[in-house]
Amino acid sequence: MIDISEEYSRLLDAHCQVGDAASLSQALQSGMQFAAQSLSPCEVARVHQRAVDSLRPETPVEMERAAAFLAELFVGYATSTRQIAVEAAHRRDDRARYAEILEAMQHIAEIMSGRDSFVEKCSLVLDVLIDLVPADLLTLRRPGPDGNGMELVSYASSPGFGYVPPE
Repeated sequence: MIDISEEYSRLLDAHCQVGDAASLSQALQSGMQFAAQSLSPCEVARVHQRAVDSLRPETPVEMERAAAFLAELFVGYATSTRQIAVEAAHRRDDRARYAEILEAMQHIAEIMSGRDSFVEKCSLVLDVLIDLVPADLLTLRRPGPDGNGMELVSYASSPGFGYVPPE
């Protein structure tokens, strides 16, 4: 744990004396620093209590300002902790998505190395992809005999989409 008790005491003392918004902003930042250091809320409260004990606020206004400083400190702590949790969840989701993509690629490789016809393979691959990509409909088309239009080779649709291929 990095000892920022002295710096914290200085910030708290300044706020108890003056009570300006800038020092509350610094309390918010201190809370974020405490969370980034993985300090527990109890440890944060101990740092605050040590600072209060060393400063010994003498008036009710100073005590109230010390409490407001602590409240803002915990707002910063909670904000930072929430951000850390969200980032960790995103990393978990990214890893899960990556694993899902790798599994789908393996499945597609198995399909493509099979003995089915090319059109049947394409249809099976589209069935794998429709579960992987954010789409309701995937189609595979090739140029028509006249070279102007496209004709449907295969398609896959998500459940409930209700696609009816053209004749």
